[in-house]
Amino acid sequence: MECKFNPKMVVLFVAAIIFLYFVISGSLLTIFMYESFSNSDSDSFNGEISSCAPIESNINNGEKAIVVLHADFCGWCKRMIPAWNEFYSEANGSEFGGSKVNLYAIEAKKTHVTDDFKSKFGFQSKGFPTIVKLNKANGKLNLVEFQGERTVEEFKSFCE
Repeated sequence: MECKFNPKMVVLFVAAIIFLYFVISGSLLTIFMYESFSNSDSDSFNGEISSCAPIESNINNGEKAIVVLHADFCGWCKRMIPAWNEFYSEANGSEFGGSKVNLYAIEAKKTHVTDDFKSKFGFQSKGFPTIVKLNKANGKLNLVEFQGERTVEEFKSFCE
């Protein structure tokens, strides 16, 4: 018995395997939806900074700073963007618990900013997204990591 391969069938088989790989990995959905993701108004965090100077200035003036440390590659971060941006538009510069609160975002790939944050405030994120509150009391820096649900209401209660 002689076994013959049909070149068309081999090509179809290889194409089917590649297609299944993309479906299983979720990449196919990303490829087809790339246009809608890239044109979205909410694909980045409001309050993005390129230096820690504003944070330092605010806390030295007796104000609070809420900082989200995020990564563009992080799915959890992407899911949190709408809630953060709504929170930012409602709360940035507002009074909470008797002091002004300023909101900032730092992207992990901006290593000069993350390194500056670590050296000035002694904190390095162990995962993303990480939200911290900074303020000074009696000349001492207080840094508290957010532990709640990633909702606008929880973010606001964290400001107190």
